[in-house]
Amino acid sequence: MTPVIELCGSRTVRQPAGVLALAASRSARFKGFFGGAMKVKIAAALVISITLLAPSPWAAGPDDQGWEECWNGLASAFKNYDSAKHGTVTLEGPAAVERTGYGQWKFVYRAGTAELAPGGGIRIATRMLDGWGASQATKPNDPNYITALTSAGVPIKLRALERLDVVNEYFADYLPWQMVNGVEVLEKLEPGQTITITIGDQSAGSPGWRAPAVARDRAYFLPFVDVDGSGRYVPMASRPYVEILPGPAVKLSVVVPSQAVAGKRLRLLVRAEDDQGNVASSYRGTIKFSSNDPQASLPHTYAFSAQDKGLHWFEDVRFNQPGIIRVVTNDPASGFRSESNPLRCSLKPAETNLYWGDIHGHTIFEDGTGTPVQYFRYARDVAALDFAALTSHAELQNGVRWNYVQDVTSRFYQPHQFVTIYGYEWGGAPAVGGNHNVYYLKKGLPLFRSSGLITFSPLNPWVYYSASDIDTAHILGLFQRLKTLPGAQTGEVMVIPHWRGGISTPRWQDPELEPLIEMASEAGFHEAWAQSFIAPGIHKGFIGGSDDHLGRPGYGLMDTRFADLWAKPTKLSTPLAAVMVKEKTREAIFAGFFARHVYATSGARILLDVQADGHGMGEEYQTESAPVFKVLVVGTGPLKTVSIKRVFAKRYSWGEPVPAERDRGEEIYSHRLEVGQREAEFTFRYPGPSLTAYYYVLVVQEDGEQAVSSPILILAK
Repeated sequence: MTPVIELCGSRTVRQPAGVLALAASRSARFKGFFGGAMKVKIAAALVISITLLAPSPWAAGPDDQGWEECWNGLASAFKNYDSAKHGTVTLEGPAAVERTGYGQWKFVYRAGTAELAPGGGIRIATRMLDGWGASQATKPNDPNYITALTSAGVPIKLRALERLDVVNEYFADYLPWQMVNGVEVLEKLEPGQTITITIGDQSAGSPGWRAPAVARDRAYFLPFVDVDGSGRYVPMASRPYVEILPGPAVKLSVVVPSQAVAGKRLRLLVRAEDDQGNVASSYRGTIKFSSNDPQASLPHTYAFSAQDKGLHWFEDVRFNQPGIIRVVTNDPASGFRSESNPLRCSLKPAETNLYWGDIHGHTIFEDGTGTPVQYFRYARDVAALDFAALTSHAELQNGVRWNYVQDVTSRFYQPHQFVTIYGYEWGGAPAVGGNHNVYYLKKGLPLFRSSGLITFSPLNPWVYYSASDIDTAHILGLFQRLKTLPGAQTGEVMVIPHWRGGISTPRWQDPELEPLIEMASEAGFHEAWAQSFIAPGIHKGFIGGSDDHLGRPGYGLMDTRFADLWAKPTKLSTPLAAVMVKEKTREAIFAGFFARHVYATSGARILLDVQADGHGMGEEYQTESAPVFKVLVVGTGPLKTVSIKRVFAKRYSWGEPVPAERDRGEEIYSHRLEVGQREAEFTFRYPGPSLTAYYYVLVVQEDGEQAVSSPILILAK
């Protein structure tokens, strides 16, 4: 039996207490960067009228109300747990650990009035994307070594996690708590006796249990118990957690709006980041500013203080020289140097403005990280987004949670400053349509769950199998129910299919509700899959959405340890949605979505404008002549390729619910680029006859970042 381990210097870890009329907008002519005037120079095409936000320092601390609402929404999951009968679990070890650091933690289970029968036991679970190291019980000197013992010498069987498999034996029954370490007793454990599980046992030379890479105020653990040996484990209400701290700064990032009016005030954000993309709250450097606008009004220097927490908004910045502006910050002492995304400065306001957002993400209310309040704080204050939506998995929500998410979404909405959108994710399997995100313009509409083929078990205590009036077994049923909602016929209800998990299938589509397809997400760029939705009579725009699960909507590198876990290459950054509309309001952005005035990027704020015979991205028109394309690209780094592609609408043989592959678009033109070229503006006349097809532009930078425009549908007369 494993000897007792003395934990020197440990302490008990804290536990928390108890429309606009949108129809007209769809037919209006889109004015992009070119503004309809084909001879406008780059320097004078884009502008934005900015209403300054009041200073709102990033509050990275705990959100006690949000955490309580999270657990309140799960009350039914703990209905079978009785602390007196089933026992309790406490945690000893460091209350906080630096990202990717190591520590030793002891979970001590004390049996209640019900003894543990042979075959019973306890399990300690973490969430699937928390990022703790995969424990192992065979190499005492290696990281993540785990041991277990009982106070009375009862023989036990220890099962270590060993590998970070998202879809493992616990997935269906435990999701999102399926990263499980467990102990099974082989003989009876009497009331009052204990089981101690030590993860990161350092007694034989192990450095300890590796902590997650993503900083957060609470990385929770959840214990489960089986007292009768039936094999059915009951979740316990004990909720210990550890705080994950960011590391030291290794770089700076600068974010500016993509548009500005000469002489008008705007806001500029500088972030200090550690090697995992966390905001480095300990940064205290002094930075200097410069730009290619000699007349710019920028701070000369700024010294970061403890109050900044590694992030500072500069509220009174002005540019005065029309053209493409790039801001540089550097810290001479550390050698940090960073260049901003490109900003387009013009002399007068444009007809449309470019806004950036992320409308696909998750929190601890289901299988993500952090609370809804922290989600929107990060989107607004750290990612510097213009708009955001939280799309909690409907099957993991009840009325308490859905109402709270709507309330938080309403609370963060600031027209003309920061736009929030009501949303959730419907989780059907591919055979019944696949995963789709649902968005509402207004608060108070119902949340529909999938009751058909889904990846959850009926025994999973976190899954809500609701009354039949809000269940939909098939995507066609979801479309039908959504169309009965107020505003559904005037563009106030929107659905976007997305790739991953229950991959959406193009077999069933609804052109009235689905203006867009999520081409780019955390799981990668899915150009071929997105094209499969282009069928006769169906015109969809291309948009990005992160599908973030790490509490980083709109910005932040994914933990590289999950590259293999998702069987995908490590992504570059967080995919974004770009929308071009007149103003920053919920109504205007919804109208922009339905008009397909959008494009997707892999995360870089690349400026992209595409027009065909004066018609902007997402539009459709008829012509007898060969189309003339005008393209403008301003990259965040050197460009590798800029190509115009054409796709012909076609239907598939639906033997498979998800087409495995299709043409990635016929390339009809590739623009010649010089080495190191970061900007391109060109005109291309297609040499052949006009053909009915969808045309879009794909941009690839040398660093791998991409942008793709929404297709323009050209109808041959």
